[in-house]
Amino acid sequence: MKKLFILIVFWLAGCASTNTEVVNYDNRCTEYDREESTRSKFSAFDNSLKRVEPKYPIEAARKRLNGYVIMVFDITIDGKPDNIDVIESYPSDIFANEAKQALSQWRYKPAEKNGSHVRSICHQLQLNFEIE
Repeated sequence: MKKLFILIVFWLAGCASTNTEVVNYDNRCTEYDREESTRSKFSAFDNSLKRVEPKYPIEAARKRLNGYVIMVFDITIDGKPDNIDVIESYPSDIFANEAKQALSQWRYKPAEKNGSHVRSICHQLQLNFEIE
């Protein structure tokens, strides 16, 4: 009976604890010197043509966790996000997959150079996850 009680206490303690650390990942975009036309004048949120809200992970909703995910990505000549990388996630990486999935469905007006659509690189976007 004593072993069962100890096991239940450890199980309950494990259920109550959450990993609340910020997870940082390598950022490939620190290597690039982005062109002036796509650096500070472009807002990845404001310049989107189509946005898809991320799904709230069930585990996070049950625990009433709030958090965020910061991603870097490129935009193709067709206006699709590409090379999506998570560079920071809090808490832990609980929201990372849903954030990437949602961003992959966004659409943008492609950058232009000399009248033609061009690929633009290293845009950054933060998606916040909040339970009200």
